[in-house]
Amino acid sequence: MRFLESFVTSPELLPARLRRYLRDKDELAQLAFARRLAEQFDRYIVYRPDWIMDWEAGEQSHWQAELWRSVAPPGDQAHWAAAATSPEVAARLAAGVDRGESIYFFAPTPLSRGYLNLIQAVAGTTHVVVLLHNPCRAYWSDIADRKTITRIGIRQPDVLPYFEEGNRLLAALGGQLRGFVAMLQDACDEDEAVYREPEGTGLLRHLQNNLLDLEDRPWTPPGPDDSLLIHSCHSRLREVEVLQDQLLSLLDADPDLNEHEIGIYAPDVSAYLPLINAVFGNAPEHRRLNVGMGPARVAQGSLIKKISRLFDVAKGRFGAEAVIGLLDMPSLQRRFAIDPAALDSIRRWVQLSGARWGLDANHIESLDATEHHNSWAWARRRLLSAYGMAASSTQLFAGVNVSQELEGTEAEAVGSLLTLLQILTAMHSQMKASRPVVQWVRWIRSRIQRLLEPDEAEQWELQALM
Repeated sequence: MRFLESFVTSPELLPARLRRYLRDKDELAQLAFARRLAEQFDRYIVYRPDWIMDWEAGEQSHWQAELWRSVAPPGDQAHWAAAATSPEVAARLAAGVDRGESIYFFAPTPLSRGYLNLIQAVAGTTHVVVLLHNPCRAYWSDIADRKTITRIGIRQPDVLPYFEEGNRLLAALGGQLRGFVAMLQDACDEDEAVYREPEGTGLLRHLQNNLLDLEDRPWTPPGPDDSLLIHSCHSRLREVEVLQDQLLSLLDADPDLNEHEIGIYAPDVSAYLPLINAVFGNAPEHRRLNVGMGPARVAQGSLIKKISRLFDVAKGRFGAEAVIGLLDMPSLQRRFAIDPAALDSIRRWVQLSGARWGLDANHIESLDATEHHNSWAWARRRLLSAYGMAASSTQLFAGVNVSQELEGTEAEAVGSLLTLLQILTAMHSQMKASRPVVQWVRWIRSRIQRLLEPDEAEQWELQALM
């Protein structure tokens, strides 16, 4: 934001339309623009590192290049773009990687050149195995879709013979994976391909064979074929309803087919979780199916973000605002029987107690601080004294002044807060232990159960996560 402000006042640096846009907006809009621009620069570093290195070398003079040069780190501090363009920088980054006898990458999503350089640098001294799904056993890095081939034929007719369409589906939809497979094949010393011939009959097998062999053979079904069906639905809810109908039809048509033998995959299943619950969870008995959720990528802002906040507080400084902020979660309010109307009272009592940060003197000293009169342990003494004694402006109990009396529903609400703090305090020490992965999973599940009471939609997300 600080660098962008200087550009707004420099006509020679920023395009006129963009300069007018920023000048006419308030600070919040300018901050939003700065954030979007920072995210774009971050993508440039990962996916267009050559641009970044050219900008730093002074080879471009447009406003993005000038802005990058004003915010870029000094030349002796190599960033990620340098790792993508320099094997030497990647080797220096790889020096800090904790290595074992072997490192395995299972089905990684397409990675940028920088990550591949880093993996290649680690592979110089460690056995690295990358296990990747590749739909085609032929070399398909030089195929292109029809639109691209037409454009190449117009602009560069001399290189047109080097491109072919191959399989139309791969050419149209497999661009990102195609580039990644090509980079990976160039980087690997050994390449072992393991393929299995498609099973079954019908259109699906024919399509899979075409993808596998990089062919585009036509096919005429000899009869009715339901191996591959496409349904066009007007909403996500309708998609789930059609899915339920299709599953019931499959089970009715094949008595030997069991529910646990059916797998359902979606690119963003988190968007469907409430709908799956509404359709499958409320189905009448004759249409009821046993549905289980596997691992899912749950969108940020949902239950996973709430769980992350809880664990961030438990391993952090226990700032008063961070702890009180947890009480805004409806699932946590249900677990600790906290009335949302009592949140203002809880905040007022925390302020009166003097709680600022830190669990106790030991916790504060571990963070290289010494003043502990505003720790939660100290505040807890004040709160319990306010509950146990009549209000007095002069009376001291164990060095604590009791100026107001805590009673009634306010006492219940503050008691829920202290119970939450007790659980988080235990988590803080337990998180320092060493456990096998299986035990960590059990421990995390038990902490979530103690801290949150998910609603019906969140139950599906929790099942997908755990």
